[in-house]
Amino acid sequence: MDAHAKVNFTTLTSGITKDAFCVIQNRQICRFFKKLPTQEIIEKLKLLKKGNVIVITRCRLDKHNFFIKVFDKLQMLVITDCKMDFLPSVNDTRFLTYLDLSFNCISNLPSDIGLLSKLRVLKLAGNRITNVPREVAGLELLQVLDLSNNMISYFPSDVCLMHSLKYLDCSSNSLSKLPNTISTLPRLEVLFLTNNKLTCLPKNFSLLKELKRLKLGSNRFEHVPFCVFECSALKEFVFTYNQASGVVPDNFCRLTDLEILCLAFNKFTKLPGKLSSLSKLKFLNIRGNRIENIPEAIITKCKKLTVLNCSSCSLNRVPEALGLGEKLCVLDLSNNALEQLPSEGRELKSLTALFVAHNGISVLPDWICGSHNIIAISLRNNKLQHLPEKFNKVAENLRVIDLSHNFFERVSTSLLPVNSKLMYFLMDYNPLLHLPSEIRNLKFLTHLSISNCPCIHELPEEIGELSKLRVLRLSSNSLSSLPRSLYCLTNLHYLDLSDNKFSRFPVVVCFITHLKVLLYNNCCQICTYAYPDPEGWFDRTSLIDPGASMDKLGKDYLEEIEAPIDDEKSISLDEALAAEEEAKKVPQIKPEEIAKLVYRREANKIPSLLCRLKFLVHLSMQQNGLYFFPDIFNKLKRLKRLYLNDNNLRKIPKSLASCKTLNHISLANNKLTEINTDIHRLPNLTQLDLDGNKFPTGLSEVIKHSTLKGLCAYLEADSRNTSYILRCMCEKFVTQVKQDDWPMIMQRLGLSESTIQHIEEELPGGYNFHSRVRRSLEYWTGLSLSTEQSNAETKTPAETTTEPLDLITTTTADVDDHPERQTPVLVGDSSTVLPDSDVGNSTLQPISLRYIPTVVGPKATPARLLHMLKLLNQNELAEAVATVLESAHIRRL
Repeated sequence: MDAHAKVNFTTLTSGITKDAFCVIQNRQICRFFKKLPTQEIIEKLKLLKKGNVIVITRCRLDKHNFFIKVFDKLQMLVITDCKMDFLPSVNDTRFLTYLDLSFNCISNLPSDIGLLSKLRVLKLAGNRITNVPREVAGLELLQVLDLSNNMISYFPSDVCLMHSLKYLDCSSNSLSKLPNTISTLPRLEVLFLTNNKLTCLPKNFSLLKELKRLKLGSNRFEHVPFCVFECSALKEFVFTYNQASGVVPDNFCRLTDLEILCLAFNKFTKLPGKLSSLSKLKFLNIRGNRIENIPEAIITKCKKLTVLNCSSCSLNRVPEALGLGEKLCVLDLSNNALEQLPSEGRELKSLTALFVAHNGISVLPDWICGSHNIIAISLRNNKLQHLPEKFNKVAENLRVIDLSHNFFERVSTSLLPVNSKLMYFLMDYNPLLHLPSEIRNLKFLTHLSISNCPCIHELPEEIGELSKLRVLRLSSNSLSSLPRSLYCLTNLHYLDLSDNKFSRFPVVVCFITHLKVLLYNNCCQICTYAYPDPEGWFDRTSLIDPGASMDKLGKDYLEEIEAPIDDEKSISLDEALAAEEEAKKVPQIKPEEIAKLVYRREANKIPSLLCRLKFLVHLSMQQNGLYFFPDIFNKLKRLKRLYLNDNNLRKIPKSLASCKTLNHISLANNKLTEINTDIHRLPNLTQLDLDGNKFPTGLSEVIKHSTLKGLCAYLEADSRNTSYILRCMCEKFVTQVKQDDWPMIMQRLGLSESTIQHIEEELPGGYNFHSRVRRSLEYWTGLSLSTEQSNAETKTPAETTTEPLDLITTTTADVDDHPERQTPVLVGDSSTVLPDSDVGNSTLQPISLRYIPTVVGPKATPARLLHMLKLLNQNELAEAVATVLESAHIRRL
C-alpha cells in the first residue's frame, strides 16, 4: 500500500460508498474506510468476516473505544492521517507484515511492538515520536523502517541490530550524530538523513558496502565526509543545502557506479574535470553554487548524462561541447549571466526541456529549431525580440513555452502552427501590440497568461475557440472591453482581469458559467472620486459603478427607488450586451458635479448577473471604488473567499449572511458605518477583515483588538440588544398610537395591500384595534410582541456574556431602502401570547411560519421606527418611543 504502488483493482464488492468499500485483488480482500467516526468503523468491522488488508484514513479515532477486529491472516494494516495518539489494540498479529501509522500524533511506541515478529515494513512518518524503543530491535525480519518527520534527537544503537534492514528513513528529525553501530547493518541499501543537524558521519560508515542511495541534504556539513567515497556501491548521493565550499572533491571518481550526484546550494567554486570518469553518471545538479565554468570533459565523456542543472551558478559562458550531449534530455541554465548559447547543438536530438530563463540572451541559435523532441522551453527574462524563422518545426511538439519579460512586440505565427499541441503559453511583460487571430490554432491550450502588456487594448474574437482553456491571466493591460466569444470558454476556471481600463463590469464574464476564480481588482478607476458624497444619495441606489450612467434626479426619486428589482434569471447574453451598449450612451457625470447633485442610475441589470457564476469559489473586486454590490450571495452556494476591501461600500449586502460556505471575507477600508447583516453567524468563517471603516468607536475597538471569536460574540450581543430595544419601542407604540393616525403609519411601514387585508379579516372590529397594530408590527419586525402592557423604561434584556454594547444614536437623515422582503408570522389566534414573550426576558425568538406577509422597504430597526414617525410629524409618538430608546440603552462595563 505504498504511495507509489500500482494496484490493479480486480473486483469491487457491492454496497460501495465513498466512505467504506472493499476491493478484491488476487484473492486478497482489502477493506477501506475514510472520514468515519470510531464507532461506525467498529460496527462495520463486526459485520465483516474476512479481510487481508485494512486501510483507515482521515478518521477521528477514539482511544478508549477503538479496537481492531482482526480477520484470519490479516497481513497489512494502514491507519494514516487520523490524528491518532495511540497504537490500536490488535488481538492477533501472527500474520501482520505491513504496518503503516504515518501522519498521526503518536509520541511513544509501546515496548510490546517487538512482538510483531513477522513485520517486514513499519512506517511511522509524520508523528511526534521522540525516541525509538529498544524493543524494535527484536523485529528480526524488518526490511523497511520509516521514521521521517518526527522529533527524534537520539538514535539508539540497539536499532542497528536489525540485520535484515534494507531501507531506513530518518529525514526531518533532530539527529546530531549517528551511532557507530550503524555499520552493523550489512544489508542496508537506502539511507535518508535529510533535514537533520548532522556535522559528520561515523568513521566506520564506509563498512556499509551495500549502500546504494544516500541523502544528506539540509544538514550542517562543511565538507563531504571522506567515508562516503568508500561506499563503493553508491549509485545516488544527495548533498544539497549544506555549507561545503572550495573545489568539488575529485574523490567522487572512486564511486564508479554513481548515477545521480546532487550538490545544489552549497558554496563550491570549481567543478574538477576528473569527474568525467563517472561513466555511468546520468543526473548532475550543481545549482546554486559559485561554479563559473563547466569542464568540457564532463559533457564529452559522460555519455549517459541526461539531466544537467547548472542554474544560479554565475556562469557567463557555456562550453561549445555542450552541443555534443547526445543523451541530454533536460538542460537548465537559468539565472546566470549568459549572453548567448552554443552556436552548435545539432547532437542534442534527445533534448526535451530547455531552461535558460533570467539571462541576457538576445538571439536564439538555429539548432533549437532542429530539436524536434523539445516539449518545454523557458526563455523568461531575457532580451529576445523575435524567434528563429523555422521555429514552427519545434513549435509543433511544444507543450510549454514561457516568453515573459522580453521585448516581443508581436506573437510570431511560427509559434502558432495549425497542429499545435501547446498547453502552457506565457507572454507576460512584453510590449505586445496585439494578439493574432492564429491564436485559435492552440486547440490544446489550458493556461494562457498575457499580463502586464500595456499596449494590449483588445482581444481577438478567436480567443473564444480555445475550448480547453482553464486559466486566463489578463491583468495589468489596457483592456476596455472583452470579446463576446469569451462565453464559449466552458472549461475556464480562473480569470484575472485586474488593473485594466474597464469603464463598467464586462457582462460577458457573467456567462462563463464554470468560472471558479474571478479577480477584478482596480479596474473601474472611473468610480474612485476624491470628492465628498452628496448626503443621502448612496442610501437609495443599487448601482455598482456610480460614475457609469447617472442622471439628475427629481423628487420622484423616493417612489421609484423603493420598487422591487426585476427578476433577471432568463436574460440572454445578447440582451445583456445590448443593455451594456445602451448604458454607454448615457452621458457621464463630471466628478466635480457630484457634490452638488443627487443622482440615480437606471436599473443596472449587468452586475447582478454575477449570480450566474454558480461554481464561483474565489471572488476579488478590490480597489474599484464600488459604492454598492449586487445582493446575490444567496445564489453563490460554493463561494469561499470574498475580497471587497478598499472600495466605498456603505452597506454589506444582506444575502452575504446566507452564503454558508464563506471562510474568508475582507471588507477593510470601505465606508461601512454598521454591520447590517449576520455575517458573524457564518458557520465556516475563519477570517473577517473589517479594519479601516467608519464604525462607532466601540465596534472599531472590538475589531482592532479582538479575535474573530470575540468579534462574533460582540455582534451577536449587539443583535440581541437591538431586537430587545425595538420590541420595547413597539410595545410603547401599541399603547400610544391613535386610531385615526394608524392607517397612514401602517402604509408607511411597507405592508402590502394583501397583508393589510389579511390583518383586517383576521382581527376585525374596533375592539381589536390594538391587536391589529400589534400584529402589523410583528409582521414588520419579525418579532413576537407581548399582549400585556410592559414597563419598557425599567425592563432590561437578559444578561449576556459578551462585550457590552454602544449606545444607539438616531438621526432624521434618510436610511437605506430595500426591495421587497418577507417576514415570519405568529401561529395561532390573534390573542395568543407566545411563551417567554415578556419584555424582561432575553432575546426574541423567530415567529413560526403560517402566513407569509409581503413587506416592502428597509429592515425594521429602532432608528427606522423613530425616523418614520418624525417624517410623518407624529411628534407625540416619536417622543414616547424615543424615551424608551434612551432608557433601554445598555451601558458599557
